[in-house]
Amino acid sequence: MAYGTRAEMLEEKRMRRERERSRKESIKSAKKELLIAPKKTRRSLGLLQIDPAGVLHFEDGRWMKFYRVVSGMKNYPKAAERISGPGIFTAFLSDGRARYYITLIRQGDIYAKVKKGFSEDEEILSDGMKIEPLSFCEAVDEILYMAGKSNKAFDFKEFMKKRKDLSALTFPKVKEDKGGLECEVFSVEEFFIMEYPEEIVKSVLTDCYEIAGEKDGKVIMSLEFGKTDEKARREYSEYLSERYSTEVKAELIEAFLNVCGKVSVFFGKDKDRKEIAKKIMDEFAGAGILIGERYGLKEQALLSQLSLGMIEDSDYEIVARDIVERLFKEEFGYDQNKV
Repeated sequence: MAYGTRAEMLEEKRMRRERERSRKESIKSAKKELLIAPKKTRRSLGLLQIDPAGVLHFEDGRWMKFYRVVSGMKNYPKAAERISGPGIFTAFLSDGRARYYITLIRQGDIYAKVKKGFSEDEEILSDGMKIEPLSFCEAVDEILYMAGKSNKAFDFKEFMKKRKDLSALTFPKVKEDKGGLECEVFSVEEFFIMEYPEEIVKSVLTDCYEIAGEKDGKVIMSLEFGKTDEKARREYSEYLSERYSTEVKAELIEAFLNVCGKVSVFFGKDKDRKEIAKKIMDEFAGAGILIGERYGLKEQALLSQLSLGMIEDSDYEIVARDIVERLFKEEFGYDQNKV
């Protein structure tokens, strides 16, 4: 018995040494791949480290990786259930074209494990979707395009050498007053999705783009999918049980997804803001989707969408899985890149 105990102790000691060796090797390897972000960028965005291949590490423990979606957009909800962490799907309509992106978000301490997780999730996304991983420079170029600052390509070497502020380089100047947001040459209205219907009647983004103005308008719609934990499922089951006066077990809530839906509409400053807002809300209502104007933190909501999620802004609603799948099928089921 004593021998067995001593052997177990030796084995445990060996495993501890092996884990420590592996940890040090991971740190050494990560140092070769991860570059320290400039101090100004750390202060403005909380961005600590950058892998030029396309992964960002933030001070709250978040890691992010970006993808361009070429086709198969309608299949994202099913993939979102299978990946290991939250994800953001972003649709951007401008200049008569539609662009689609996915942002994967992870928590972790060891970069090697985070990278492995991203690779596994990428395989899941590729099952039914055609996606292209974006390098850091490519992701910033896409953000510059959305922000209307794409006249010059992002210069990574200059950014690192001169220790610049990424937010100042990429994000537009936004002014918030009682009337709403003013963003460079645009007025902007911010909306959030309040209620999803039992049936999706029609698509709305193309019509919203026409309302904003095909020549000078832009529309961004982002749908962030979070993981539904046991507590959230239990609380939602209690809400449904009370609402419908019948017991709804928490296990049944597996058929629901945690979703945060936001819409930003850009339009010319010569247009009537109230009229545009009413038309946009009426358009969504015609599809059975209830949206509301955002009050407070409008700039944060807008910059969160323009940054593809680098700036956090999430307020989740639990939505039936089949409703979300029908929404994606209706809006993104034709793999169209023109609007």
